[in-house]
Amino acid sequence: MSEKEVSSRRDVLKTAGALAAGAAMSGLFTAAKAVAAEEGKAPRLGMVIDLRKCVGCFSCQVSCKMENGVPMAGFNSWVKVYDMGEYPKAKRVFLPRLCNHCEGTEKDKVPPCVKICPEYPKKRQTFTTADGKKITYRDGATYKRPDGLILIDNDPCTGCGKCIKECPFGSRYFDPRIKSGADKTKNAVGKCNFCQHRIEKGLEPACVRNCVGKARTFGDLNDPNSEVSQLIKNNPAKTLKPPKLKEDIRPRVYYIGLDEDVAKIEAKTEEEINTKPQIIYSL
Repeated sequence: MSEKEVSSRRDVLKTAGALAAGAAMSGLFTAAKAVAAEEGKAPRLGMVIDLRKCVGCFSCQVSCKMENGVPMAGFNSWVKVYDMGEYPKAKRVFLPRLCNHCEGTEKDKVPPCVKICPEYPKKRQTFTTADGKKITYRDGATYKRPDGLILIDNDPCTGCGKCIKECPFGSRYFDPRIKSGADKTKNAVGKCNFCQHRIEKGLEPACVRNCVGKARTFGDLNDPNSEVSQLIKNNPAKTLKPPKLKEDIRPRVYYIGLDEDVAKIEAKTEEEINTKPQIIYSL
């Protein structure tokens, strides 16, 4: 590995917490309990997807299913394919999708999926920052952790499906293999959790680790020197604006090189999309 490659890897690893000397060479970052990049503050974990580097290989989609045991009927991470225009100006555009781990509005800082959950808030939990500061928060069937992860606890979940309907990005689904913890007549809910089990062991999310084009970058948006922050600062990074989005809930998945035509389609309803000639599918 060249000196330049090592330096680049170290920049990535800083994003989720204090950098461990051995971690830089192995693709790890210090994230036990998702420790903070700034003293006394929880990190604000997010992702940047550089579509200029996406080759449409579906490695993110496949590796996510393998890593998380996602059912055939659902997707934590998926790639939408847009075939648009006509010869000689036809084009194919790839758009990787996943849970956006939204921060919520500036006013209440609660994402719509959490706000609608009848089993939130529940128990008090404690989040520990890098310097040992304790941050108290409430969990629930769906809840937001201080580092920004939107997580699911199946034990109190009743399988009502309200969070699925409320998510403007269509990132949630019923898992046909698992029953909800509080109502065994209904199914549990699944979605992307940024590979919580990996980042808490100091590993990158599976989709980031296995992206052959290195289009995905994961890290701490609170750290201005992190690679994700620098990518957003130095490039015209945008977030998706689906039609169900009535107010800015501050998604934390950013796109660089987002095709303008695709962005417009993503902002339309299904009825509006179906009146257009473009072909949209996901493998």
